[in-house]
Amino acid sequence: MAKAKTAYVCGECGASALQWFGSCPSCGTAGSLSETAVEKSSGHRYAAEAAKSVPLEAVEAKELDRIASGLGELDRALGGGFVGGQVALLGGDPGIGKSTLLLQAAARLAEIGFPVVYLSGEEAPAQVRMRASRLGLAEAPVALGTETNVAKYQSTWEQANTKNFPYLPYEPDTRNGGAAPQRVQPPVSSQGILDGLNMAREDLRAVIGIYDAGLGRPSNETSGKAILAQQREGDVGSYLYIDNFARAVRQTGTIINDLIPHVYDTERTIRIMGEDGRIDVMAINTAQGVDPASGDTVFAHDITAGSYDVVATMGPSYTTRREEAKDGMTSFIQAAPQTAPLVLDLIAKAQDWPMADDIARRMRATLPPKILQLEAMEQQGATPEQIDQFLAQINAGMG
Repeated sequence: MAKAKTAYVCGECGASALQWFGSCPSCGTAGSLSETAVEKSSGHRYAAEAAKSVPLEAVEAKELDRIASGLGELDRALGGGFVGGQVALLGGDPGIGKSTLLLQAAARLAEIGFPVVYLSGEEAPAQVRMRASRLGLAEAPVALGTETNVAKYQSTWEQANTKNFPYLPYEPDTRNGGAAPQRVQPPVSSQGILDGLNMAREDLRAVIGIYDAGLGRPSNETSGKAILAQQREGDVGSYLYIDNFARAVRQTGTIINDLIPHVYDTERTIRIMGEDGRIDVMAINTAQGVDPASGDTVFAHDITAGSYDVVATMGPSYTTRREEAKDGMTSFIQAAPQTAPLVLDLIAKAQDWPMADDIARRMRATLPPKILQLEAMEQQGATPEQIDQFLAQINAGMG
């Protein structure tokens, strides 16, 4: 006697399935499938009504909500991600990485809040747990178990991450020793690995000469001089990187210097940034008239004529040098306070205050007339002999 054919029919939507599921694959209702006997058709297997053709434009296209796994190649193969109610078959040669890929996808989905149960028909939970540790996924909220463990209670396990059940039922399976599906705690960090990392860190510091003090981190050095000495030691140990960077900057400047006469070949106004960050505006290639002798046009600031060189120096920035100069000037005034009236205008000019230049000009007005006269002579191009004679007259008057 032939065995009666059965199917599992949903009591909500009427959809049928060849095997039992915890929820209907069609409408998603939990526990709605019931086993029903199916009568064998008396007609020919191909006697069903032929399908009718439908114009392509008449087919309604629905945009499906997809759940990205975070694995680019897998999402691309799935058309953008998983779809609710979808069954995807992943195939490949043994050892190609199917289980690894699925475990990664399961961990990603669990981390973003989806309830995930990883079922394996050929591996024990301990084996899956070991793979998760190698992949760094040991803390992902994925429950591990066999298919037999949750086959009868699939709807309950699907909600385990979203509902607070007092207990989770399961069917014992001899393949995992009758153990309950559970999340295995991540392994404790190996002390040997941590010691090895610390040794590698110290070896790198010894090679490049950069320690915590050189990076601005707390260390055994407490005084400012000790910290500064440690930073300088790091500069000496890594000078080759700075030297190579200087060569790269110098080569870049040489290339730009070669291109400037070809690009800036007409009259225009350019901005020039000084060492202190100030910007000056200058007109270049400006026609000034005609040379009577040759009849050629004479240009002011003609950068297309002549040759130029590039010099690149590496060291502290202008701001750093300015801070160091300020500290040195302050120490100098403290050591020799009698010189303050003679240099206060210079100290004020070197500060980074608002209106520092205005303060320096006012302080300059209080300088002795002879110092102002000496500076005026230097600006007018006085010869060294004239300056020495002037200084001799000052000394004679003081004597």
